[in-house]
Amino acid sequence: MDQAGPTEFGVGNGVEALSLESGQAPAESQKQQEYVITSAHAVDKDSWQQVGLMLVTGFNCAYVFSFSNLMLVPLGWAWGLTCLAVIGAFACYANWLLSGLHVIDGHRFIRYRDLMGFVFGRRMYYLTWFLQFMTLLLGNMGFILLGGRALKEINSEFSNSPLRLQVFILATGVVYFIFAYLVPTMSAMRNWLATSAVLTVTYVVVLVAILVKDGKANKTKDYNIHGSEVEKVFNAFGAIAAILVCNTSGLLPEIQSTLRKPVVANMRKALMMQYTVGLAVYYGISIAGYWAYGSSVSEYLPYQLSGPRWGNVLINSTAFLQSVVSQHMFCAPIHEALDTKFQKLDEGMFSKANLGRRFALRALVFGLNTFVTALFPFMGDFVNLFGSFTLFPLTFVFPSMVFIKVRQLLLPPPLFLLSLSQEILEVELVLVNRDPIGSARDLLQLAAQMATLGGLQPLFSFGVISDVQYADIPDGHSFSGVPRYYRHSMQVLQGAISKWNDHKKLQFSMNFGDIVDGFCPKDKSLITVQKVVKEFDRFNGPTYHMIGNHCLYNLPRSKLISLLKLPSIHGHAYYDFSPCPGYRFIVLDAYEISTIGWPQGHPNTLAAMQILEAKNPNSDKNSPNGMVGLEKRFLKFNGAVGKEQLLWLDDALKDSTKNEQKVVICCHLPLHPKAASAKALLWDYEDVLNLIHSYKCVKACFAGHDHKGGYTVDSHGIHHRVFEAALECPPESNAYGYIDVYRDRLSLIVIYTYRNCYMIYVPTNPRGAERLPPCIVVPESDFYLRRLWGNPDEDLIVQQKYLVTFTVGYEQKNNIDAAVKKFSENFTILLFHYDGRTTEWDEFEWSKRAIHVSARKQTKWWYAKRFLHPDIVARYEYIFIWDEDLGLEHFDAEEYIKLVKKHGLEISQPGLEPNNGLTWQMTKRRGDHEVHKFVEIMATVFSRDAWRCVWHMIQNDLVHGWGLDFALRKCVEPAHEKIGVVDAQWIVHQVVPSLGNQGQAEKGKAPWEGVRERCRKEWAIFQSRLSDAERAYYLSMGIAPRNSTVT
Repeated sequence: MDQAGPTEFGVGNGVEALSLESGQAPAESQKQQEYVITSAHAVDKDSWQQVGLMLVTGFNCAYVFSFSNLMLVPLGWAWGLTCLAVIGAFACYANWLLSGLHVIDGHRFIRYRDLMGFVFGRRMYYLTWFLQFMTLLLGNMGFILLGGRALKEINSEFSNSPLRLQVFILATGVVYFIFAYLVPTMSAMRNWLATSAVLTVTYVVVLVAILVKDGKANKTKDYNIHGSEVEKVFNAFGAIAAILVCNTSGLLPEIQSTLRKPVVANMRKALMMQYTVGLAVYYGISIAGYWAYGSSVSEYLPYQLSGPRWGNVLINSTAFLQSVVSQHMFCAPIHEALDTKFQKLDEGMFSKANLGRRFALRALVFGLNTFVTALFPFMGDFVNLFGSFTLFPLTFVFPSMVFIKVRQLLLPPPLFLLSLSQEILEVELVLVNRDPIGSARDLLQLAAQMATLGGLQPLFSFGVISDVQYADIPDGHSFSGVPRYYRHSMQVLQGAISKWNDHKKLQFSMNFGDIVDGFCPKDKSLITVQKVVKEFDRFNGPTYHMIGNHCLYNLPRSKLISLLKLPSIHGHAYYDFSPCPGYRFIVLDAYEISTIGWPQGHPNTLAAMQILEAKNPNSDKNSPNGMVGLEKRFLKFNGAVGKEQLLWLDDALKDSTKNEQKVVICCHLPLHPKAASAKALLWDYEDVLNLIHSYKCVKACFAGHDHKGGYTVDSHGIHHRVFEAALECPPESNAYGYIDVYRDRLSLIVIYTYRNCYMIYVPTNPRGAERLPPCIVVPESDFYLRRLWGNPDEDLIVQQKYLVTFTVGYEQKNNIDAAVKKFSENFTILLFHYDGRTTEWDEFEWSKRAIHVSARKQTKWWYAKRFLHPDIVARYEYIFIWDEDLGLEHFDAEEYIKLVKKHGLEISQPGLEPNNGLTWQMTKRRGDHEVHKFVEIMATVFSRDAWRCVWHMIQNDLVHGWGLDFALRKCVEPAHEKIGVVDAQWIVHQVVPSLGNQGQAEKGKAPWEGVRERCRKEWAIFQSRLSDAERAYYLSMGIAPRNSTVT
């Protein structure tokens, strides 16, 4: 029975490297790093409770006073409650989804536009920027209008001749400006959240009390939906827009950026608070208002309250004050973008220079926003409608696009993804200069367009099949004994044609050669070839053929070129075609230089004979006897493309590069030794590979010939896929497929079962494990000691959370014994022995539970590079990499960890006693501080995230680590906040010359002098390498290199 399944394989330089939460960063994605820059605002500081409270109070601002009128009056009870529930649920799920995309491939995206730009390219970055900032500016206008109404209502309680609304709008703008100036960031709102919560509870309690009173007194409630049919439809759309606006913000990544790690789990906790407590409150007020006043409920609920003056004043006062806090959350991304662009990032937010700049920036934002709102105070409905159009893609479309883009690459096998390169989306900004009603239609078109451009719809698709080798003869075997089903191969082809036609979207098909078998009787060769070609002609589209050796066994190439309708170039069997502007297919003739297919005295035949005579010592040139390795490819049934075809290929690749086309190369013979057996390779495959490697446009090479199939990705990221032979499919099985071609990947859907198993290739598995099913892959380990008996899941009574390593010699046993006792059972102890003495340590009871690694005369960085791979120590939250000559009398490990977490330090060390031992001035303990900044490499403590970066920076041949401390800041951001010395927990450097004395005396120098000289050399080498690497990176990005940051 046929069974289809997607099989995908990925290009290492493309977006397939994306993965949720973890993984390695894709090389190509470095092109997007310009989006992920330092922020002027605080990142990674707030608790989920703080953010959850901000969401609840922010969304529960006085804006809810309009919801009864906006959301329920146009819809009525049934549709209103249904839309509230459905849109609320969808908004919750969409934000839940988006929160999971905050970290992709180790990159943390603190801005929505950065995320979209990273995944889809620069134009998507700017589209997101436009939609988000329009949403936020419109939302801020709504808040200004709301605050103005609240002030106007307060004024009306005390004045018989109230001022115009515009006056209160201007006053609101001034208050918002002052608040934004004094409270510059979202994180800085923490001190106002308690006040905000009190305000929210106050106006909710008073409001609900008055609503209940008014609702009971109102005996003439009218819940009918009024207006013409057209008005009802448009009002209903407006209501849905209002529900959408009240449920989401379009700035979730920016809010999430303030959270401490784990950012995804913490954000989802905050979202649950918003969509339970928060939703209950603002839905509750909306429903209560509609219940109390029916269809006559005001667009600003306090207008209708019948309560005492103090009640109305209190409600409107708290509403105004709460709107001040709420608008700040919605306006924060705009402030962050301007502050990051124009403020001095090396100075504090309240430095003299930044205070002046912030004054101008905040004045600009609120001046323009307030002016427009005062000019058009009637535009509340427009704000809701247009805001919903900008929020819809931000909330529902974009997260789904990113999620699908990422999750496509994490599907269970059989999965086979060819990802080519990260592309820039061709998305039209359809919302510019359009009226909001027309934008609704355009938004639907935009969603459909983005579905294609975002990777949901292929650009085109085509069918693939190889080595049909049909012959009307009994079944047989290959020379190696593999069964061959000559007649059944026609049924496989017929099944392929039927499937391709059923697909209805295949633009063409490709046959990778050998449509008839060499054992076909020669008097039936022509009619057999015609029969197979006739079957291919049943396909609803063109078929592009390649000539294989079995084809040439039956008919001369001149006849085959005509029968197969090859788009021949001067009688050659190589050609190219372009199914769409962005792609080019190049079909090579693997038998241009060959002993078969050409007349006996043809120059190409003679050239092939010379090659075989030189390379194959056997009289039977189809025999590989006595040949070794890749020499076995020089067999008579193979061939070469030759110099003339290589020149043609070079011209084709130049033209493709000029026209920015991706190239797929097709050839009957495989082009890479890791994708096929040596006996199946093209003779001059090395020349072809060298040529295509000199260009960046070639993305994949497809071939046949080697019937078992194969796959590899070469050193330049080019995918080589050899297709299985239809000939070797037993009855009731198949071997064919089709390929969906996207802007950034090829997805091969294979339909074959003849090996009674599916090939597994999962590119998101760790390198080397791609052929394993993901659920069996265990990429991380630990140093936990396990029993040799019992149940594995009962081995660990305690799972240590921290790892401590000392590089030791036995002479320091007493000092290490005292040091180890400072660490609780929460710490795994690992000793690196540079003197080779390990068993003597068993005199200490703790040593029997410690890990011992021995290698003579090596440093701690040599050990760390070889034994502390980030995947090995991934279970540990913090890794201590310490010297042996440290006094820990004043050190408490558990308290140290608490301080590190409190201050958010990713790289740290204890303070060093200033009056004992030898140390740098900058690392000496300061008695009036808990922490201060800078660390050296003597007693460093790394978080696991920081260590993953630092481990990769440690050079394999530089063993002393000198200069590393000055480069540690490259592994955390912002470094000035996440690197520090913990002064409240200090140690003593005892300056014991242990390993330093184990050098070798040379040229009259003492052993320690040789070691010290090596240290200095390594420092210089490391500085040079890092500086050169930075410079090379910037040049590769087309950026003029900045001055090296290595000091």
